[in-house]
Amino acid sequence: MGSNQSKTTSIVTSLLKMLAKSYVKIKNPKVIAVAGSVGKTSTKLFISKILASERNTSYMDDSYNSGVGLYLSIFKQKVPTQLNSIPSWIVLLLKSLSLFFKKGPELLVIEYGIDHIGEMKEFIDFIAPDISVITAVCPEHMEFLKTLDIVAREELSLIKATKQFSIINNLDIDHKYTKDIKGKIYRYGDINSEATYKITNWETDGSIVTFNINETIFKDIKIKLISEPLIRQLAGAMLLAILLDLSDKSIREAIEQIEPAASRMMLLNGVHGSIVIDDTTNFSPLAGIEALKALKRIPGNRKIAILGNMHELGEYKDKGFKDVSEYFKEGIDLLMLVGELSIEKFGPYAKEHGFIKDKNLFYFNDAISAGIQVRDHIAKKDDVILVKGPFGGYYLEETVKKLLKNPSDSAKLTRQSEFWIQKKIDHFGQSFYK
Repeated sequence: MGSNQSKTTSIVTSLLKMLAKSYVKIKNPKVIAVAGSVGKTSTKLFISKILASERNTSYMDDSYNSGVGLYLSIFKQKVPTQLNSIPSWIVLLLKSLSLFFKKGPELLVIEYGIDHIGEMKEFIDFIAPDISVITAVCPEHMEFLKTLDIVAREELSLIKATKQFSIINNLDIDHKYTKDIKGKIYRYGDINSEATYKITNWETDGSIVTFNINETIFKDIKIKLISEPLIRQLAGAMLLAILLDLSDKSIREAIEQIEPAASRMMLLNGVHGSIVIDDTTNFSPLAGIEALKALKRIPGNRKIAILGNMHELGEYKDKGFKDVSEYFKEGIDLLMLVGELSIEKFGPYAKEHGFIKDKNLFYFNDAISAGIQVRDHIAKKDDVILVKGPFGGYYLEETVKKLLKNPSDSAKLTRQSEFWIQKKIDHFGQSFYK
């Protein structure tokens, strides 16, 4: 980043932080903050869409959860394509200022994403929420956070700062981290929680689920989710809605319409009559395992997994790749590895589990070539194709784009703004247009 761009962004970030903090203080909405190692954006959107069925609810429909993105999310504004364009930032500041003269929301749902020690304290100093929701404690950004104990300490510090009550995922947060925390806590996810669920059927376009939310039964609801962790997060969102006195009717109608967030276990129609599972927003070990489980469950012909790199695991790297690779053993017909780290780490494990290179195991240097190869030579009717990728560098959403039956569905993928498209053109060069 050039010095002028860095200076511009720094100044605007400070101004937006001040404006956002003032806006919340003046408008005084009830603030709901979502944090956790995985599932934050999906949970935020589930909560927001359910609450918006009855309440004036403000939220950002993207994963803006730190820095200038977090401050912009308060005003529902997005980062400009040209970061060093002073006119673009001035327009954003003016748009943000204009909201001070309009009626504010009753509820404000925001997302806190940490990758360094001390960041959660900065978020709390920015806005201490009325309600917090913690989705999970598992390895994340381990090159900076180092140990799971540190992850837990950082993520769960939000509970102590929460003014009214917190809701936590009782299955994906080890009880040793929460047993001594003071404050009003509700739980979801397992039989010892206020919110539980039972999946009665997996289908090619979703699942059938019965939810028991604070003793209210929502029986046999058809939802558009195929990932059990997302269903679990939905149960947590429903619990929050019940605690905020939303009607059963509104909750039921809202969850029937909810879809996954962009590129988070989203089902799409693929070429040649295939089904594509787009899960290319990020790639952690837990998310990778759950994605492979979902791939195996969905009815279909062959099960094809296209896997990119896992980044930011620090000392957990070797264990993380090994843990994910255990799910190669059964139920995966073809395995495609994209990127040097994926090939280096997953490749040997794949061979141990019986995969043979150039027969049912294939290597690709980039996302574009992987997508073209599967599109032109591999995908067949009723194949189920999982594409799982990391946040940056390899952009496996572009693999998904090559596999879409309907090109217009590319609008549903992650990182499709002008800002990201330009970054990907710079990264891929002319192959981006193939």
